[in-house]
Amino acid sequence: MARGILVTHRDGSTSYVTKENLNMPKWNFQRLNYKRMLGKGPVKHRQGDRSLGTFNCWIHGLDEGQEHFSAQWDWPVLWSLTKTLSFKPTNPHFIVHVEAEYTKRHYEKADLSNVWQTHKQATLKWYDEWQDQNLWGGG
Repeated sequence: MARGILVTHRDGSTSYVTKENLNMPKWNFQRLNYKRMLGKGPVKHRQGDRSLGTFNCWIHGLDEGQEHFSAQWDWPVLWSLTKTLSFKPTNPHFIVHVEAEYTKRHYEKADLSNVWQTHKQATLKWYDEWQDQNLWGGG
């Protein structure tokens, strides 16, 4: 997280986007970018999916156990990064690819010698079809 998020620009160059680039505190940067990139939605999504009964599943047209709130985070994360940095889709610095890695160490208090790690990697890719949503106020 200290290095930031590895991004590839439309012109093929790569760089890191940091919390400083986005003017965000560290934990907001982690929550809004890393967690979304790794497919972990906001707390409200988990609360909305918790213990949906049979009737609620039927009302929402869901199968038993199916999540009510699900999201594809590629577009919102890429849009947020590029919009915050003022890169329009025609700009050579427009972000078309994002990579983030996350490693977490785990241990049990009873046995501090037993430490293990989990590693996650996320790759998000921009699709030019999304450009048609015209959220930049023109090309």
